[in-house]
Amino acid sequence: PRSTHCISSAASDVYKRQGENCSLECPQNCQNGYCDIVEGTCFGCAHRYIGPTCEGRCPFSHVILTLTAVNGRLMTQCI
Repeated sequence: PRSTHCISSAASDVYKRQGENCSLECPQNCQNGYCDIVEGTCFGCAHRYIGPTCEGRCPFSHVILTLTAVNGRLMTQCI
């Protein structure tokens, strides 16, 4: 079966890469650099970033709401 994560020689790089042969880095704003290796979606976002790949930024005047979806993934909204 296919591996569920990419492993490099450094333990800290586990899940920090994605794509075929783990050739791509995870999106820049993923929390701690971790993402899904197939979809490239983040498991969580760095502070004030939102969206599946943490590309959106929540303004300081808004509140970030974090929910756990049925599939166990975190979903963030800027309200």
